Amino acid sequence: MSKPKKLNLPISELTKIALSINKNTIDNRTRNKEKKITTDTFIRQFEIQRKDFSETIKDTNIEYNKSTFQYTFDGLNNSSDTKITPTEKTHRSRSDTIGTPANKIHNNYSDTKVASTNKTESETIETNVSIVEFENMKSGLVEMLEWYRRQRKNENIIDIEIPKININREKLTEQAVTRGFKIYPVVVTEFKKFCNHNSQYTMQDLMAMALLEYCDKYK
Repeated sequence: MSKPKKLNLPISELTKIALSINKNTIDNRTRNKEKKITTDTFIRQFEIQRKDFSETIKDTNIEYNKSTFQYTFDGLNNSSDTKITPTEKTHRSRSDTIGTPANKIHNNYSDTKVASTNKTESETIETNVSIVEFENMKSGLVEMLEWYRRQRKNENIIDIEIPKININREKLTEQAVTRGFKIYPVVVTEFKKFCNHNSQYTMQDLMAMALLEYCDKYK
């Protein structure tokens, strides 16, 4: 494997390449797996290799953020297409310090203009990243909303315990006998309806359990 080398490219061209790589990285998040373009492949369209690009930007204010997978441009001064090397970069800073007031004003204006442009580009990239992240979260948010709706719907369901008739066979083991007693017709009517609704039991057993339960309750 060959050793990385510094590219003979102006800072403006390096910035352009970095911005293009940022955009490709964002686009990859919405592409199918087979359509994704790796950075190593993408950067070849500029007729350079990624390792050489990474080596070259070490002496500039272009930095790679490993947490966001994006290139940042904090404090970048690309008002000139002059190729920048470490020595030239130091020399330029010293020249600006000892320059005439007019030169200082001109350089400061250029730096401010370029910084403003780079800030706008960075904000645009951050906005695009936020949009992509929201799109990736959309399915999860929809699923969470559906779960919440189901929970709210279930809150309106009230479990009602249906009373069960229990025939105590242990107390109904004797031979049944006939007894004559008076009873109100309306009670007989209601009891007959109840027996018809619970036809799986005999009227004799239902009558016996009704009397037993009433006695147990009020004894």
